Amino acid sequence: MDDKTLKEAIDKFSARAKDIAVLYGGDGTLVGEWRKFRTRKGSKCLLPIRNYGLCRKHLEFYTKFFNASEDSEEDLSLKQFLFPVLRGSFKDKSLDNYLDALSELTIVNADQTAALRFNIKVNGKPIVENVIANGVILATKLGSTGYFKSVARTIFTQGIGIGLIAPTYSVPNIVVGSADKIQFELVRRAKLVVTADKLKQEVDAEAGWILEAVDACENIPILGYDHFMCPECRKNRNSTLVNDNYCIV
Repeated sequence: MDDKTLKEAIDKFSARAKDIAVLYGGDGTLVGEWRKFRTRKGSKCLLPIRNYGLCRKHLEFYTKFFNASEDSEEDLSLKQFLFPVLRGSFKDKSLDNYLDALSELTIVNADQTAALRFNIKVNGKPIVENVIANGVILATKLGSTGYFKSVARTIFTQGIGIGLIAPTYSVPNIVVGSADKIQFELVRRAKLVVTADKLKQEVDAEAGWILEAVDACENIPILGYDHFMCPECRKNRNSTLVNDNYCIV
């Protein structure tokens, strides 16, 4: 089955599986579209499928899965995973703002030629103070394999990750508990860009501005995340080739 035929099978499946939202794309599609299927009565179960680079094993698996009849005896079941949502709250123009993320919250300087100066507190206790860096990334366990891994060279399976983006001094990255409260406190006035997955908001912040990040006490159900994160599938679309070739003249 080629990509076009697989997409046609997915469309037919989506037409009859009303309680499942198939997200056909990559990691960006998952973190960019999850909130579309979030309702007051609970989220639809998400089923992310990579739209290119599938390894042979998973191309064959999804071909069978999306074309299986209800009386099929072959085990094509998918495991359900629950991923927590991270909530960032802050004030902008004296108004309360809330940004939720399935993957990550980031705070960076809107001026790319300047760094931020800030403190990080956990449960009111200073962890790092007067940090000078491009910004900070706060990640969920889903986000730990994305941008956070690029910044912190770390992944984790529980809690909330705190990664510093290009600090002037080497500062350890931190993973705190799911019940912990994280505070980002700005030391020097700056125009900020605050992001939550694919959402972003500019904030003209004074010294003392605070963003508080906590677990939102909400889980998003995702089907087949173990298949979605197959190392072979990811290598087919995400691999970086390093050519250690040089010449001396």
